[in-house]
Amino acid sequence: MRDLRQRPEHSFECSGLCFCLTGAGARRKQRALFLRPDLRIVVPDTGTARFVMRGFYQQGSKKMKAIIAGILAMAATVVASNILVEYPLPGVLANWLTFGAFTYPVAFLVTDLTNRARGARAARFVVLSGFAIAVVLSLLFADARIAMASGTAFLVAQLMDVTVFDRLRQASWWKAPLVSSTIGSMLDTALFFSIAFVGTGLPWHTWALGDFSAKMIMAMTCLAPFRLLMSVVRPVHPVRRDGRTSAQSARA
Repeated sequence: MRDLRQRPEHSFECSGLCFCLTGAGARRKQRALFLRPDLRIVVPDTGTARFVMRGFYQQGSKKMKAIIAGILAMAATVVASNILVEYPLPGVLANWLTFGAFTYPVAFLVTDLTNRARGARAARFVVLSGFAIAVVLSLLFADARIAMASGTAFLVAQLMDVTVFDRLRQASWWKAPLVSSTIGSMLDTALFFSIAFVGTGLPWHTWALGDFSAKMIMAMTCLAPFRLLMSVVRPVHPVRRDGRTSAQSARA
């Protein structure tokens, strides 16, 4: 039988249901579809290559739609939180909590689900894109100082969340989202309230304590939807330095 490996012009690099043709433009297409070059598929002729390529790109389009949905959800969450943070809870809780404390933790859920499904690179793309959109909208609908504080805190906290989650993705299912959200919440609270409210005379110290407490409650609450969505959002396998995934190494 003819060795098809002698036809590199028809080889593909693939991860899950997405792939791109090797050769010219391959890296650009990989970045566009967030692909990981961990599997090589060889097809016998150009016609078959085009047929398979069309099917895989249809799947890639679905993945891109999910990424866009994540970006929009991220931007909406941040803008809503930037508006609601200016409104304290009524009564005795006014000195401890704002309504924004209950909406912002959803951003960590969006980041963690994207990280689980598409990997750290896609999650960073969602964070950066959501950050850009949220900053522009926040400048239109929220106070400029709050928008600046939110953008700084958001970027640092979410990128840290992505890094920590990626390091812990092979641990128990709850550990990666909970630990990454905890560390991210600490950074976000410290940066946001110190930048947004220092020198204003507002009770930002108690707001920060109440905000972090609420974020931790929401982080534990968000474990429930994360667990429910685990069967729908299948995890990506991290690629080792030798180019193999952890799943491939386990089978070897």
